[in-house]
Amino acid sequence: MGALVLVTAYLGQAPNDTIRIYVNGVVLNDAWASTETESSDTVIYLPKRHGLDPKIVNLMTYTVIRNSENKGTSKPPLEILYNDIRPGNQDMTPGPPHEHSRLELLLPDAIKNGVGPDFPVAGVQVCVRYPYCRAYDLIRLNCNGYDVFHTVTPSQAPAQGSDTPVTVCFTVTRADLEAAKDHPRFVFSFTVTDQVGNGPDTDAPWSARHIVDVDLAGKRLPAPILLENLDDYPGDDSSLIELEKLGSKPLSVFVKTEDSRIHIGDRVEMVYTGKKGTHLFTGPVFRQWQLNEQLNRDV
Repeated sequence: MGALVLVTAYLGQAPNDTIRIYVNGVVLNDAWASTETESSDTVIYLPKRHGLDPKIVNLMTYTVIRNSENKGTSKPPLEILYNDIRPGNQDMTPGPPHEHSRLELLLPDAIKNGVGPDFPVAGVQVCVRYPYCRAYDLIRLNCNGYDVFHTVTPSQAPAQGSDTPVTVCFTVTRADLEAAKDHPRFVFSFTVTDQVGNGPDTDAPWSARHIVDVDLAGKRLPAPILLENLDDYPGDDSSLIELEKLGSKPLSVFVKTEDSRIHIGDRVEMVYTGKKGTHLFTGPVFRQWQLNEQLNRDV
C-alpha cells in the first residue's frame, strides 16, 4: 500500500509535462505522472518505499520536466510527519473480546475500589501505559460514555516512541465523573490517536474495560462487612475471606444500620458469588432482622 499525492494545476502547465516527486531531496523513481491538459490536476501514486522518515519532519517537493528540460521545483516544500507504527503497536491477543493487550489502564485505588461522595473535587491521577507512546498523542479516556481527553506532552513521552511502554498520567476530576453520572457498573477504558491520525490496532482499538461502582450521590448502601471472627472488628480486612481463620464456623456478615433509610423490619438482601471453587453458590440471602442484629449465613 502507498498514498496518493495531488498536484494541482500550476502556472504555465502544458499537456504531457512530467511531474516527479522528491522526498527529502531524493527523487522517487516510481513516483511520477504526466499532465493531461493545461488546467487538469495530476494524481501521483506514492509507493510504499516512499523514503519518509519517522524520526524527522520530512520535506516533499515536485519538479516539472518538459522535453527533458527542468521547468522548476515547487516551493515551499510540503512538511510531512510520518509514523510507521501505530500507538500501542500490534495487539498480541487478537479475537474476542477485542481488547488491546498492550493498552494498560491504571486506575488509582480512589477509583478502583469504588467512588463515593467523598471523591475529591480536584480529582485524582489516572495513568495509562502503552508502547509507541509519543509526544502529542491524544489519549481518550472513556468514563461510561463521557470522554476525558489528554494530550501527551513532550516531557511525558519521547517524540518517536519505542516498543518500551511509557506511562502517562493525567487528572480526572469529580466534575468529569458527575458528567458521566453515577452507575453501579461504571465502565472505564481508553484509546489513543497519534498526531498524524493513527489509532491502535484496528482489530482492538480500545483497552480492556474496568468496571467500577460510582456513587457520588451516596444513594447506595455501604457494603457489608465480612468477618471470620466477630472479635476482629474493627480492623479486619473485609475484602478477603480467610478460610483457615474461618474454619468450620459460618461467615459473619455485618450490616451497618446508621443509614436513615434502614428501618426495623426491613428485609436485607445480599448476593454472594464464589468463583473458581469446587462448589459455586450464587444467589440472594434473605433475613428479617432487628437493629444491630447479627446476620449469619454459612456460605
